[in-house]
Amino acid sequence: MKSSIRCIQANLQHAKAATYVLSRRFKEEQLDIAFIQEPWTSNTDRVNGLGNISEAGQRPAVTYRDVRGTDWGGYKISLQSELRTSLTTIKNRDEIDIANGQICSAIISAYHENTPLKTKQDNRGASWWNKKLDKKRKEVRRLFNRAKDSGNWDQYRSALTDYNKEIRRAKRESWRRFCESIKDVLRSTRIHKILSRSPVGECGSIKRPDGSYTDSGMETLQLLALNHFPGSLSLDDEQTNIMEHNRMLEGIESHSVLGMVSDGLPVRINLDLPYNILLPGRDEWERNKTDLLRADSCWYTDGSKTPEGAGAGVYSRRPRVEIADSLGQYATVFQAEIHAIELCSRELEKWGPNCRSIKIFSDSQAALKALGSYCCTSKVVWNCQQTLSRVGRTNRLTLVWIPGHVGLKGNEAADSLARRGATLEFIGPEPVLGLSYSTARSVIRTWAEGDTLEYWRGLPGLTHSKRFIPSSSKTRSKKLLELSRINLRALVGLYTGHCRLRHHMHRIGLAEDAECRLCMEDDETAEHVLCTCPAADRTRFSILGKVQLMPEDLDKYSPGKIIDFLKKLELLGEMPITLFFALHLIKPSRHVYTTVHKKYFMAQQTSSFVIFNNRAHSSMLAVGIAQSFKKHSQRLSSRPGQHGRQDTHAEAESS
Repeated sequence: MKSSIRCIQANLQHAKAATYVLSRRFKEEQLDIAFIQEPWTSNTDRVNGLGNISEAGQRPAVTYRDVRGTDWGGYKISLQSELRTSLTTIKNRDEIDIANGQICSAIISAYHENTPLKTKQDNRGASWWNKKLDKKRKEVRRLFNRAKDSGNWDQYRSALTDYNKEIRRAKRESWRRFCESIKDVLRSTRIHKILSRSPVGECGSIKRPDGSYTDSGMETLQLLALNHFPGSLSLDDEQTNIMEHNRMLEGIESHSVLGMVSDGLPVRINLDLPYNILLPGRDEWERNKTDLLRADSCWYTDGSKTPEGAGAGVYSRRPRVEIADSLGQYATVFQAEIHAIELCSRELEKWGPNCRSIKIFSDSQAALKALGSYCCTSKVVWNCQQTLSRVGRTNRLTLVWIPGHVGLKGNEAADSLARRGATLEFIGPEPVLGLSYSTARSVIRTWAEGDTLEYWRGLPGLTHSKRFIPSSSKTRSKKLLELSRINLRALVGLYTGHCRLRHHMHRIGLAEDAECRLCMEDDETAEHVLCTCPAADRTRFSILGKVQLMPEDLDKYSPGKIIDFLKKLELLGEMPITLFFALHLIKPSRHVYTTVHKKYFMAQQTSSFVIFNNRAHSSMLAVGIAQSFKKHSQRLSSRPGQHGRQDTHAEAESS
């Protein structure tokens, strides 16, 4: 019987896809041997046999050099040792090329020796990932890019929430399937031990001076503290916490506002609430307005807060009741709403109804929900609940939410009474209803902001930054953090003045003059360009709406407007400036110091700079240093005469 051998001849140009394509053809066509033409075999691992080809469908490991983990001290030592074998004297152009190659190889070799090689992690193996999650991730990214331009983040937040929920659901289902697949006791015991471990790493044991070892993490920490901080006092939590607590209490009691009587109350539980809470929607109010307003007696309450103070209002048509009460300066809107309902319930107690249908209307859902809660931590809420309970035990009492400012006469009357009460002067000691938690937080926040502002204004120097940033602002911070990294760097450089405008570059010796490139009349500072440069008046008016500005006025404009203004003037690329990775070449045989920055590299010789992007890494850096090496060597070889030195330097630059 004759046997046949099936073979193919392939010319695969793309080395990354060649292995996978060849493996698939072996399986589908049942081939025995393949003849592969260059250049694939020269760019990939040699194909030694069918066994390697069958495994070639697997994705090869991708390695990279971790620059953050580079040992720069070792890099310096390795570079010096590598350069000892290089040429120390250069006599002709051929030796310059040889020295250039030696420097390049020395830098690359030292970089490889001291930079760890890492394997890129492949996250495609997650068992819980599916096509639905992939689709949702693409949708979230699309909405994020759209929201950056439009400023509408609602759709993005909604899609991101759904995406996170779907991820949690997929992980939960995958974990459930994994647990169901475990059937033997050995695997289940191992997983139980892993899950029962503490997620926080414990301190190991260390050796005491007497030769014994510590038995617990606490003993290890105590021994470390005694060795590294000899003579320090050993204080426990009780000794320190009590003093700190007393200092806080003294500070609170001595404060003019925080020392006032608090509205806070230890948690009290009341399971007997003989009244109902009704929270209809706006649509239900439009449909069932007549039924909701039907009762033997209808009462309307409202609270108000103005710069003059707070007030509460109560209105009823039958019986005719109108109350406008002043609550002083420190009452909140929530307290005013609760107090208005309490005033209403007190009037009902005076009126003395029995077995009647009574409805109290309020436009504050927060107040109604607090009155319907079984747990209470506020004195105002607790007193109101007690008064309502007394009325509700003898009547059918219902508290109903009513939409505010929609033309309902009773609610409008209560609102008018509350505003009138807020304008009245309260006679008596403050606070009327006790200091609420939100008011205390507001006082502390105001104090912190004032202290921060005082510290900011008292810092020495920073004149430029203080003119652009007069005070802290959450709104400004939020808008800045929504910018892209490039635009954010541009604005930070603008606010601090450390940018590539000519004034700053002239100060650090990188520009011949500080004259504005637009108007040629004044120094090119950030304040001049943004606020007063006459050459930018038309652009400033078209984008910012004013011909001339003050630095304080820029806080009124969104960061996007300022970025558009810089783009229109073609100055956006001049804003960022940062530190660089620098290697200073002093002599042909000495390479002294390096400073690190993660984004850029810069080779420096005297006053000339060559800037490289991080992507080029060592090869681009080697070229820049080699060029500096050539120039420096030619200067040394032409020292006998000034004329010869200039000619050699010009020749090196032309080459």
